[in-house]
Amino acid sequence: MRAVPEEFDDDFDDDEDDDELLRQWQEAEQQAVATLREALGGSVGAAAPDTAVAAAADRIRAGVKDRAWPYRHIADAAGWSGQPPAKDQQCCVEAAGALIGMREDSGLDVEQSSLIMAIDPAAWLGAVIGLVRAGPGALADAGDLVGYLDACPEVEGELDDDDADLVQSAFELILHTWEATGVVDARHRLTGLGSWVVPRALAWAWHGDFDAQG
Repeated sequence: MRAVPEEFDDDFDDDEDDDELLRQWQEAEQQAVATLREALGGSVGAAAPDTAVAAAADRIRAGVKDRAWPYRHIADAAGWSGQPPAKDQQCCVEAAGALIGMREDSGLDVEQSSLIMAIDPAAWLGAVIGLVRAGPGALADAGDLVGYLDACPEVEGELDDDDADLVQSAFELILHTWEATGVVDARHRLTGLGSWVVPRALAWAWHGDFDAQG
């Protein structure tokens, strides 16, 4: 397993142009969304926990209005101009996925942004599939997410030590936003809201729709 796609290595063939890099990355994202939907098929089309979604959306909007941390980074990364989306479900999903699939500059420092953006879709995929399968109340510290990734049958291989450290550091950054959006609680345990939001947030980050039909 790799933390960074092979085509993005330093020794990548200089003859490949940026369009080809983009095509390969988009293809990897599309494949990851399909795998996510297949792995968590029982959750596709599931009803949202509307009360929890509404409460989380209100908290997100208040944080964005105050430009509080980390809500200002969520809003910037999601590409929200002005207010967050008016629809509660959309607001929660985009907020939870914002730093994974940055639409605009997040406002994080360069090293933090680069770290998150360098992580292969397979790493997010394995961690989220494992976490959602574990269910509400499951441990979701960065180390736990790496464990879910390594144990996920849909993702081949295991991380080496260097890649594991890289991925865990990225997960630690994401957990700040997941706690702020109610995906995990203060003890970094998956919430009922999180079990619904996280797969949809990941699909959104990859320009996909978890609940899409067909």
